[in-house]
Amino acid sequence: MEKLTQDELDVLEYLKLGASNKIIARRMDVSLRTIEKRRRRILLHYGAESAVHLGYIIGLAEGAQHGAGPAAPIELPLNDAAPLYS
Repeated sequence: MEKLTQDELDVLEYLKLGASNKIIARRMDVSLRTIEKRRRRILLHYGAESAVHLGYIIGLAEGAQHGAGPAAPIELPLNDAAPLYS
């Protein structure tokens, strides 16, 4: 398996932060199509079917590096009045 290029690793870092392809393209000053190609190659590299699946794979790998077990479940607010993000 070929290593990812530095540009692909940069895209991966943005993906980890939850950035959209459009935002990544603007930040890296390249076309949206270029980001789509890099993202597709990243997914293929990791054997992921989607960005969500990629996040899961990366999370498992990073957790294993730090000796962490599965992440604790996230508790969501029970009513609409509580904000999801603070």
